[in-house]
Amino acid sequence: MWKSTGWREMEIESTISQKYNYERAKFEDPNIIQEYFDRVQEVIAEHGILQEDIYNFDETGFAMGLCAAAKVITGSDRYARPNLLPPCNREWATAIEAVDSIGWILPSYTIFKAKKYTRLGWFEDVPDDWRINISDNRWTTDNIGLEWLKTHFIPLTDGRILGKYRMLIFDGYGSHLTAEFDLTCTENNIIPVCMPPHSSHLLQPLDVGCFAVLKRHYEQLVEQRMRLGFNHNDKIDFLTAFPTTRTMAYKAQTVWNSFAATGLTPQITRQFTPQLTTVIRRIDQLTGSPNEVIDQAIMRMSKPYEKTVNDLLIVWKENKDLRAAHEKEKQKRQISHEQLRHSYKVRF
Repeated sequence: MWKSTGWREMEIESTISQKYNYERAKFEDPNIIQEYFDRVQEVIAEHGILQEDIYNFDETGFAMGLCAAAKVITGSDRYARPNLLPPCNREWATAIEAVDSIGWILPSYTIFKAKKYTRLGWFEDVPDDWRINISDNRWTTDNIGLEWLKTHFIPLTDGRILGKYRMLIFDGYGSHLTAEFDLTCTENNIIPVCMPPHSSHLLQPLDVGCFAVLKRHYEQLVEQRMRLGFNHNDKIDFLTAFPTTRTMAYKAQTVWNSFAATGLTPQITRQFTPQLTTVIRRIDQLTGSPNEVIDQAIMRMSKPYEKTVNDLLIVWKENKDLRAAHEKEKQKRQISHEQLRHSYKVRF
């Protein structure tokens, strides 16, 4: 549809509006964003911070036992999308993640909701450099935020510093803005830079490019487990799947692109060597050759065979995954019995 505006003609169309958070819209002011970038450039220039010494960290939550959207078979007369009920007794976990601007990812720091810290049986499949902690509500507290800085971030990055100072970029969450946190940063030559409120969806690399990929891969692993007949994930299941999820989601190029998308990568001309790809080409057959008809007949006959082999491979893979999942469940039951015996001995 065309509408005359007096000066020019403009093409318009109807669409459906959607709600947008007022606080986010208010802080998307270009002047506020520019002040933040000016502050970042001032810190880099004043302290001589190198690109390799710029870090971003943030928290993200995961639901254990959460059902992901999946394709299901229903009646053809159904109009609305079918609903899949998740388990009622969900648990949650929080992961503190940190990355640098060249694509290096720190080991995870995971927080569970718990009252008692019991290590027995929890960490068989977790990398040695990961850290596990607990809180009353699985959220990051002031003490946990300070402990992450002292016992996790600083020791892991001390050996990677190329300059004298590190810059640590984060949002305005309360546990990041304590006096103890700021003092620890000062004592260890860490320059903290806080983003403007309600702007992490624009300015935080982890939010912009990493967490969405991380959660998508986690949902796929949860869905795969549910297809094997397991409708609940607990802490052990989460700790078994999460390392694999991070490996699939966190790529150096993904992290670098996230920093570039948020304007934290300097405009430096980089010479990327084109990747050499191997192209498999079929040898042209001579037109009119008597072997051509025979080859085509063999190819037609081989297609059903290839389909059968592929079906068998799929069944074999599903059977292997199912056996591995059942073996894991047996190990979990054994661990539970050991915990009960241990608790019984301590009690008496």
